[in-house]
Amino acid sequence: MEIETPAIILERNALTLLFMYYLGGQWIWVQNSESIRLKYGTEEIVAVTERLNNLTIIVSDGHTNGLSNVDNWDSLNPVVCARYPGKAGRSEILSLTCETCVLGRYVWVTKPDTTREPLTLCEVEVYGEPRKNYAKSLVLDTINIARGKPTNQISVSAGGYPDKAVDGNRDTRYNPGAKCTHTSLHVLSWWAVDLGAEFRIHKVKIWNRGDCCPERLNNLTIIVSDGHTNGLSNVDNWDSLNPVVCARYPGKAGRSEILSLTCETCVLGRYVWVTKPDTTREPLTLCEVEVYGEPRKNNAKSLVLGT
Repeated sequence: MEIETPAIILERNALTLLFMYYLGGQWIWVQNSESIRLKYGTEEIVAVTERLNNLTIIVSDGHTNGLSNVDNWDSLNPVVCARYPGKAGRSEILSLTCETCVLGRYVWVTKPDTTREPLTLCEVEVYGEPRKNYAKSLVLDTINIARGKPTNQISVSAGGYPDKAVDGNRDTRYNPGAKCTHTSLHVLSWWAVDLGAEFRIHKVKIWNRGDCCPERLNNLTIIVSDGHTNGLSNVDNWDSLNPVVCARYPGKAGRSEILSLTCETCVLGRYVWVTKPDTTREPLTLCEVEVYGEPRKNNAKSLVLGT
């Protein structure tokens, strides 16, 4: 069987998409002129016969061989965006939405060659946004999803219970009434909130204490996890959390300063942790913590994409 012309170049939305047709291995790859962030983008595939079946859309961050033939798929660091287990109809348009956050440079349309049929695609469209514009295109930051949710911290001192950070009171004066959280001294101090369900976390805002010792809020790491067997109890093994770093704040916060920390990449999880190493043997005090994001099930609905 004659192999068709191997390359079609398409200019779309200022990104160059290069589609390669490879008959023997049954795969298509797509390279963008710059690394883009594919969060919940759709791949629209126009089918002409029942040959288009049992597809898996894979996203990868690249591999040492670029886009040459792939002998070892594990070398791609692949992430599955979507699957299509059926058979497409004549001229059908398949709109496949990634079910979760997907970041990558390469998009692969793959199908097993059990029937020894060619892979034919009349058009492929990929919707997403450059990773650097991740925070700008989302319709978020309107609802604080942490307010009133269950909280915990490594310890309590001076009446600074962990729920003080999610009570909706942004007053940065600790007294009167212990309006902020307060831990004892630890090697690694942490505070955490259970959002009750898995969310895609976009931003975490922290209000620092204003009436005393603002420099205590320093060297923070915001961690998101999908939970662990102990819920929000004390954590002896951080690896058990399946942690993902949302953002870091390496400096020292000022008096009554509001830290607005945006996740640099796509982060999914139920638990949000504010952590800091206690090299200076100081307590962790948070006057208010707000978390912004969206339920995972609504991921595809809230993005201004696919246009």
